[in-house]
Amino acid sequence: MRTVTRALVAVALFTAVEACVQAHNYLNNRWSFKDIMSMEVYVSGHVVCRGGDAVEAASADTVFCLRNHDGKGSGCAPGYDGQSIWRKELDVKKSDSNVFDCGTEEVSLRCLEFETCLQVQDISCPEDSCETCDYRTFCNQDPINPPNPFPYLPPPPPPPKPFKAMIVGDSITHGMEGDFTWRWRLFYWVQDVLGSKVDFVGPWKGTKGPISRSAVLPQPPAFPGDSAPELPETTGAYHGLVPAYFGVTSEHASWWGRQAAQSKDTIRAWVEEHQPEYLLVLLGFNDLGWWISGPEDLAGDMGQLVDNARKGKPDIKILLGNVVDRTFIRGRQDLVDNTSRYNQLLRERMEGWFRYESPLVYVDVNANYNCRPHGGCPDGYDGLHPNSMGEYHIAQSFARSLKEHFGFIGPDFVVPSNPEPREISTPTNVLTSSWPEGLRTSWDLVSGARGYDIRTRLQGMSGWWTEGPVYPDSAASWTTWVVSGQTWEIQVRTRGDNDHRSDWSPITSATADVQTAPGPPNIVVVPSGDGLQVSWGAVHGYDVNRYGVIIWDKDEEGAFIDTRGVSGTSLFIGGLMQGHRYSTWVATWVNLNGGIAGGLPAAGRDVIGGGGAPAPPGNLRITNMDATTVELRWDASAGASGYGVYVYVVRDGSPHGEAEHTPGTTYGIGFLFPGTWNYRYCVSAFNGNLESSRAAVCVVPPVYPGYEKRDVVEGDGTLATNTSTVYNATTMMEDKDLPTLFNLLMVQASKDASTPISNDVVNVA
Repeated sequence: MRTVTRALVAVALFTAVEACVQAHNYLNNRWSFKDIMSMEVYVSGHVVCRGGDAVEAASADTVFCLRNHDGKGSGCAPGYDGQSIWRKELDVKKSDSNVFDCGTEEVSLRCLEFETCLQVQDISCPEDSCETCDYRTFCNQDPINPPNPFPYLPPPPPPPKPFKAMIVGDSITHGMEGDFTWRWRLFYWVQDVLGSKVDFVGPWKGTKGPISRSAVLPQPPAFPGDSAPELPETTGAYHGLVPAYFGVTSEHASWWGRQAAQSKDTIRAWVEEHQPEYLLVLLGFNDLGWWISGPEDLAGDMGQLVDNARKGKPDIKILLGNVVDRTFIRGRQDLVDNTSRYNQLLRERMEGWFRYESPLVYVDVNANYNCRPHGGCPDGYDGLHPNSMGEYHIAQSFARSLKEHFGFIGPDFVVPSNPEPREISTPTNVLTSSWPEGLRTSWDLVSGARGYDIRTRLQGMSGWWTEGPVYPDSAASWTTWVVSGQTWEIQVRTRGDNDHRSDWSPITSATADVQTAPGPPNIVVVPSGDGLQVSWGAVHGYDVNRYGVIIWDKDEEGAFIDTRGVSGTSLFIGGLMQGHRYSTWVATWVNLNGGIAGGLPAAGRDVIGGGGAPAPPGNLRITNMDATTVELRWDASAGASGYGVYVYVVRDGSPHGEAEHTPGTTYGIGFLFPGTWNYRYCVSAFNGNLESSRAAVCVVPPVYPGYEKRDVVEGDGTLATNTSTVYNATTMMEDKDLPTLFNLLMVQASKDASTPISNDVVNVA
């Protein structure tokens, strides 16, 4: 009697496999060794041990079963005898706990594993042709040199089940032209690393492409009840290293600006049509960022999305990603708090959404995505949207969940230490030309560009009037707040990932010759109830289509700038915050060349909501800075949104120049020929057009040292800055809010729903 060790039996099995391989090679069948297989001991059809554990058999009805080592499936894989790939009963008799009597010899039975297995390819012989490979039993045979091989050879293992998934998201998932996207990163891992076929399905393909140059002319404000015109969307390509087939065959359900509030209503039809096995969801930022929903409502929308997806496919497997943080936006602490609250709510409520037939897991993308409100955003190229490293980290979050909760077998998802850089260059062929609508600047598209910055100034200025990102994202930009006769200088540069910027392009310039209309005259703004009333005079001599009233809450950081279309010459705006300062402008939009074009807006006075007429300012002081320049100072007046400064000729009381307005309590005036002492200076306080007396607080300065009262200071008191017959160019320079307003309106016009509005998005020189 002899005890056969595990190693010897493994050798016997391998030898038998070799014998059978030789036999089938003789029959011109092709074979290959692949994967890992294992030997398991079955007793009465149940596995009783694995991996070398001793057999504890309740009966002598024992079978060997050859099956995949990765443990997929239950019991033996379907095959011969309807139960196993290869199975052979042993006529044994139990003698003690771990030893069986095989008739003439005893064999110590253990669960046997060996690291070589057989995969059959292109088997053409019928089953009975393999009778030469008959191996009847280990018992009563030499385990090292068995006379016959196995009775059956295992068929090839089934190919890995295809990973059919729908990925539902917003711009973070959609990506922009030139991105790999985290969708591709996950696709590559499943297909090329795990070896499974991948089928991404959905209603859309590709990335977000740049807006056509022909579609970037600013659009007029909508009338009440009308929808704002939408920019034409284009489909962008992936990075050049992404295989072409991915762009052609891979689909998704992600779009720039998409909200859970929208996708919950479309998901059922999408799932019914495409029947994905898996649903990967990364939504919610736009809902919170654009005040569509609070944390509670967003959690409710996500629950509805899950329910509707299950109506489309009851057994769908769902992975819900949470909302990622972004760098801090001034005035948007609510976004930070609501993101944290929603992510907590989602995790808690998902426990009640679980269904046995439709597994549901929480994917903590935010923890793996390196972007924090006050800690920087290495993973996001603009403080939110993923660069290459961010794509890897998002994909890794979902890959971990697939392995942990859905049995995906294979190597872990690995994030490289130095992912692919996004190379950019300085824009070329930058040209500026005058059109009836304004100045148009265009340039050649730059490969790898995240976007572009543009800066503008009047010729002769040392500083730049505006500097900020080009919106909408295109290789062209319009400067419409210009007047005929002005010469503007413009430069463009390329934005790359994070802080990467190209050099500025050489200066290009053009002199405006426009047919747009000026802002209306006689703008009157007064507080009224919970809002303000705005009225103005009609603009004549143009084919006026509408007026655009612009309202900006100056005390609410990150406030959305409200722009409304009006067909008449007055508008009431209600629901405003009491005590907040509001700035107003009115622009004229005219029918021009088959479109609608707007010109430079005219400013109304600032208004404090809910206030009335303020008292006159007190303690007016004046200082002669030189013989023709004075500085005025006064004490603030409660409830005043600003102050009026008026200059009169002492000799006859006639006004000198136009009235000036300022929100502060200091003001300087120059070019006061023939001397500062020849004028009287008065200051009033106002709230909109509710104003204190203009003559109540006035002062005349002393004669400047070195001069007599009758002396005349020689010079020209007229400062001519251009030859425009419409505006004096200083109008644009004196309205200090216009550059900021211009950039903020361009951002809002872009409808980039993944970048909530903030003063942070502009950089005014």
